[in-house]
Amino acid sequence: MPKIVCFTRIFNEDDITEAFVRHHATHVDEMLFLDDGSSDRTVEILTALRGEAVAG
Repeated sequence: MPKIVCFTRIFNEDDITEAFVRHHATHVDEMLFLDDGSSDRTVEILTALRGEAVAG
């Protein structure tokens, strides 16, 4: 069965990153992010969520 992958660009979105990941994790098999050099906590949040193994 094919996997559904969410691929998104992200830049300084620390205010919505966690909610975005938790919402979409319930609908996809894998999430890939391309960070455009965020200077806020975006990468830190994504790293923490990856360590938590967020799943839908």
